[in-house]
Amino acid sequence: MDQRPRLRATTARATELKVPHLIQGRTDKLAALQELAAELKLKPAQCVYMGDDDIDAPAIRWAGIGVTVPNAIPAALAAAGYVTTRAAGHGAVREVCDHLLGGRRPPGGG
Repeated sequence: MDQRPRLRATTARATELKVPHLIQGRTDKLAALQELAAELKLKPAQCVYMGDDDIDAPAIRWAGIGVTVPNAIPAALAAAGYVTTRAAGHGAVREVCDHLLGGRRPPGGG
């Protein structure tokens, strides 16, 4: 399956939102997260990672706040310290951002 249209759409949205760091096309999510954290001189406790699949579980577990959605794969659910009340595509990221921007650590923050 050609991923280029999806990658281009994600890149365009990240640019629109002025997201300074975007990593795409990586299957080792933990390595990608650790590389970015090292580049930014962040400790795991200073990182939030949100994912919903088996390949996300190690990064979810490593991050200071590991997040998933209620309909995630069991490995992601087991790794997460916080499961959103909203499903993927229905405000789950917004829910986490509201917690973070409100200065509150999500319950069971990871």
